[in-house]
Amino acid sequence: MNKLKLFGLALLLSTQVQAYNDEFLETFSGENGGVEYADCSVDMLTTQEKKDLQWGECASQYSVGSVGPAGGWVFSISDDGYHGLEAAPKDVHGKWNCYGKSLEGKALRRGLGEGRENTREILDAGCGGIAALADNYAVNGYDDWYLPSHGELELMWTEIREIGDFQLTGGFPHTLYWTSTTNETYKHPARASRLIWGYVRDFTNGWSNLAEKTFNFRARPMRDF
Repeated sequence: MNKLKLFGLALLLSTQVQAYNDEFLETFSGENGGVEYADCSVDMLTTQEKKDLQWGECASQYSVGSVGPAGGWVFSISDDGYHGLEAAPKDVHGKWNCYGKSLEGKALRRGLGEGRENTREILDAGCGGIAALADNYAVNGYDDWYLPSHGELELMWTEIREIGDFQLTGGFPHTLYWTSTTNETYKHPARASRLIWGYVRDFTNGWSNLAEKTFNFRARPMRDF
């Protein structure tokens, strides 16, 4: 093959590769008016790339009660519908642990967006238990879950208890769910220590109270997106 034919073949291949690259970049960058998230969510994308898309032009909109990015249930959403809180599709079961051990003012947060920090503080204190189960939870390639705070679990109960595959029947202990919020000030007359309590919620009726950390209850991991 002479040099002219080799040059022509190389030019053709270069043009085809560039055309493929341009099409790929156009598909995933949202150029030419943007594309729907479903078009961006292809097998070649990693989980992290899918997370990144949710902060770009390929983001998908969600609503409370819809299936979230990781296959769980959306129970809180931003005004524009792009970002929110997602409950895992299934429960985990375990003890809170750290019975009688002070967390020295940590893991007391009760509000929305505070379960992640509570979970990290519980793990840093060496408690393991239900917080570790939530932290290690993984589904559909997503492994960024944590144990909800008191307020986050309350919102789950309010918004998605009927559709989220929660345990709603059977009573104590089957319908009780742990939170990541502890309490080190309550003094029960029959207990010597104040360092034994964590908040729970009963998904039968929404009742919330403190429970001793040795109980083996359910928990529903959550994540933000």
